[in-house]
Amino acid sequence: MSILLPQKDIIYGPVSSRRLGRSLGINISSTHKKICSFDCVYCQYGRTGAYNLKELPSIDEVITKVEKALSVHPELDYITFSGNGEPTMHPNFKEIAEGVRELRDRLLPNIPIALLTNSSFITEKRIQEALEFIDYPIFKLDAGDEQTFKSINRPLTNVSIEQIIDTLADFDSTVTQTLFVDGNYQNSKGNSLQRWLEAISRIKPNEVQIYSIDRKPAEEEVKICPRSVLNSIAEIVKNELGIKIKVY
Repeated sequence: MSILLPQKDIIYGPVSSRRLGRSLGINISSTHKKICSFDCVYCQYGRTGAYNLKELPSIDEVITKVEKALSVHPELDYITFSGNGEPTMHPNFKEIAEGVRELRDRLLPNIPIALLTNSSFITEKRIQEALEFIDYPIFKLDAGDEQTFKSINRPLTNVSIEQIIDTLADFDSTVTQTLFVDGNYQNSKGNSLQRWLEAISRIKPNEVQIYSIDRKPAEEEVKICPRSVLNSIAEIVKNELGIKIKVY
């Protein structure tokens, strides 16, 4: 496994995604390095270094690139905000999401817009308003307790896992994604797993997506969570909580 190099442009792909099929990626982070509000131990882009939000592309730059891409890639399953970090860090994320939605409605009206977010800004009104333009937001939830959250996600903002859980629990419908790891860092057993299950029970998402690493992580001590463990977790979520879950 090797560390993934940053995306070199605003548009990347279409790529073949485990969860989203043929997905056209929109990267509104920097086009040469990771810009994120977390410093996750498992991140495929390595450690989060110093950054400046002035490095982010403008609204016009994004809209121009997306319009061109949608014109030449009509065969898509999703249009996805992802890329080199956390998309909702962009100060104009709401305006960009609205602009992409307008382009989608005009050019490819049947293709849903997805968002992969680490959930760090979902407590903010601007992001909650932006979600109106997203068809399929997928919210990261790797922990149900503060200790595991700080150990694995290493947030660089002052958001707490309780704030994230409380906000997700207030949403009418959600999809959560969890990356389980093992080794010196772990969230797949013991108290960490129990607290995560309690959080899932509170949130009651429409769907839970779980998986483990498939690229070199930022920290060498991070180990793959075996498929058998993922399947066992899925059985608990499905049978004891009655919530739909998919293992990737």
